[in-house]
Amino acid sequence: MQEKNPKNSSPPPIAPVQVAIIGGGPAGLRAAEVALAQGLHVALFDQKPSPGRKFLLAGKGGLNISNAMPADAFAAQYKGGRAPLWKSMLADFTLEDLRAWAQDLGVETFIGTSNRLFPRDKYAAPLLRRWLHRLRTWGLHVYTRHKLLSLQRLTKASNAHPTWRLTLGVATPEAAAPEAQPASAQSVVCEALSVILALGGGSYPETGSDGSWVNMLLQQGIATQPLAPANCGWEVDWPTPLPSAVEGQPLKNIAAHAGDPAHARAGELLLTRYGIEGGLIYQLGNELRMRQCNAGKAALYLDLKPARSAEELVALWKGSADEVVTLDSRLWPRLEKAWKLSRAHISILKAVALGNSCLPDTLYSSKAEDHSPKQPPESISRQKLPCTLQPPWTIRDLSALAKALPVPLTRPRPIEEAISSAGGVCWDGVTDELMLAASPGLFFAGEMLDWEAPTGGFLLHGALATGTRAGKSAACFCKDLMA
Repeated sequence: MQEKNPKNSSPPPIAPVQVAIIGGGPAGLRAAEVALAQGLHVALFDQKPSPGRKFLLAGKGGLNISNAMPADAFAAQYKGGRAPLWKSMLADFTLEDLRAWAQDLGVETFIGTSNRLFPRDKYAAPLLRRWLHRLRTWGLHVYTRHKLLSLQRLTKASNAHPTWRLTLGVATPEAAAPEAQPASAQSVVCEALSVILALGGGSYPETGSDGSWVNMLLQQGIATQPLAPANCGWEVDWPTPLPSAVEGQPLKNIAAHAGDPAHARAGELLLTRYGIEGGLIYQLGNELRMRQCNAGKAALYLDLKPARSAEELVALWKGSADEVVTLDSRLWPRLEKAWKLSRAHISILKAVALGNSCLPDTLYSSKAEDHSPKQPPESISRQKLPCTLQPPWTIRDLSALAKALPVPLTRPRPIEEAISSAGGVCWDGVTDELMLAASPGLFFAGEMLDWEAPTGGFLLHGALATGTRAGKSAACFCKDLMA
């Protein structure tokens, strides 16, 4: 693998290649690996000083590379695209294939909690080093600090083979901001039989995944969905300030849904000064965004005691279900002890119960379009709740509230903070080979396609699976041209 870091005033010309890959993330590196294994001449371009930066970032807290969930349930985690296509791509690069791939690189893996797959040492850097060493040995040419500026489909007069011309801006290592392109930026041209775009989404722009490619594709008539934050926190206009001691504390052993109790998920959340973070809300992010888009609002409904029914919570109070209570400082410690709630649980229950604007006008409704849970039998004494809890309130009422605590959400956190992004190149114009149907020889891989998945190993496996498909498809395309 030859690292091309331009230092001179005139960047050297780039020889034509069979496969040009733009983007050095997991999808791009995997596509390069598959194409190289087919004996093709491959060049990879990345706008950063080194490839694999988002891969390294993903490994900061332990590199979760996949999940041992059963195949059908695994494929169902992917939203966006055609379900049969996802099943096909994941069947082409299964969990067993991924583990064998890592083993072949000398990296042992193990299945940890929640069926998550990790390298034995949990770090990303050793795996990336071994991976790049393999690609170097196989002859991959890597051009760093090369940013795609434009691409154009041509037809060579000499052999009538369709080919692509890429124009790339070159940033010098001496530049104060290597990713910046001066007004008079130097550029180079590369021609290729096929191109794989693996430019990432819009999250973590410091790794090069900045979404700047969207306008370029739109100018070429390639349909895209706007990039949006996925696997991110959501903001809440808390009606009362959360105590500083609670901020950052987890809400453990809870369940939540976005309006349909049948789709409730178990997990935990974090309370923050701006709202809510954590894996549980990440899992519901797609549904929350859809509800906000369609209805103009979204709410998270929390079950603070999923192992207990509302009636059991009433019994734990050891008093009358219809006992009238006052929402004052004496009540909350009693609830904390009786229901075995944490300080964070009590804090959010109190914030919602006392809030002036937190509760929806209609909390329980039989109308599906209200996006609120149906009324559980005998769980609440009113069909409608006012916007604030007004006396007289009973333990039965508070028990029902604890089982379906509505937290209205204002907006997701900025895409720059998100773990991943939704949106990207529309699937309608993309074939099962991940090629743009209207532009033979142009393929896509990774997060720049319009798909999303929760954390837990699904994101990285999805990137590797799309890279596998794109690399294989580009290799077949080139071989057909050269036949």
